[in-house]
Amino acid sequence: MVPERRLRRLSWAVLTASMVMSAVLLTVSLLALAVSSVPPASAREAPARARMPIGDDPRVVRARPLPVENAAPDLNRIIEETQEELTRRPGDAEVRFRLAFALEQRGDIDRAIQEYLNVIQLAPGHVWARNNLGVLYAKRGQYDEAIGKFGEALFRDPQHQTARLNSGLVFLKVGDTEAALRQFRTLLTINPKHVEGLIGLGKAFMEQGEFDQAASQFREALAVDPQSSRAQRFLGKALLKKGDIAGAVSAYQRAAQLRPHDPYVRYELAQALDADGNRAEAVSELRRLLERPPNDAEGDAVRGLAEASLRRWGAGP
Repeated sequence: MVPERRLRRLSWAVLTASMVMSAVLLTVSLLALAVSSVPPASAREAPARARMPIGDDPRVVRARPLPVENAAPDLNRIIEETQEELTRRPGDAEVRFRLAFALEQRGDIDRAIQEYLNVIQLAPGHVWARNNLGVLYAKRGQYDEAIGKFGEALFRDPQHQTARLNSGLVFLKVGDTEAALRQFRTLLTINPKHVEGLIGLGKAFMEQGEFDQAASQFREALAVDPQSSRAQRFLGKALLKKGDIAGAVSAYQRAAQLRPHDPYVRYELAQALDADGNRAEAVSELRRLLERPPNDAEGDAVRGLAEASLRRWGAGP
């Protein structure tokens, strides 16, 4: 028999590990925002989990909650323990923050939002609670509220890189490119090697039609992290926009090597191959995409686009 105290430590360790392992998930959305939530204090030495509920990269952007049937035992245990702890220490903001984060992981968004609000009431200077609230508001499409929460976080900590990034991505989502550019540039003065900041700045340049500058930013991101499939994918987009079709194909192929099962990368690679005169290869890419079952609504939408392309090319669904 494993002692009860050790079981509790193991349960929290499992949740903490899932927070950290989600770091590159994207995190996650038909909004492709690189938005991050932070783990509770006990796990805060690890990298913050990047969650992206906004932007134009649905696969990378939305951090989907862990399926309840797979994660419920650990998450439910953490939630029960924190609720029990709160009966003894109802004014402990960090315990309440831990509860909010676990509720968010389980997909109980309404309760998570309420608990984050409770954290802020108990500890008005809690920057991460404001950031995480912004993430959830953005995920729901409540962009004004999200911008407000990220702004509150930055008012309290202007050096907060995650809130700065998230703010820029929401501004980009709502079409305020100038505000987005300011946020990304400020972020990059704080941390010139912030990969998602470099990608965000490149996306903002793309919105302005500055494809050379966009490609330059994506290349800078790749110089920092050569394994960034997002930077490779957006480099492909920028090169395709500027007419460098061969370069776009090469960038998309590298992105497909890094994320072989990403339907968005496969679909866009197929379009680039077709533009480069390689329709047979393009058809093969789309068929590979369709061989794998969709694992979310966005993946299903991309399958629809792939099937439409095959019909348009006379290759059938």
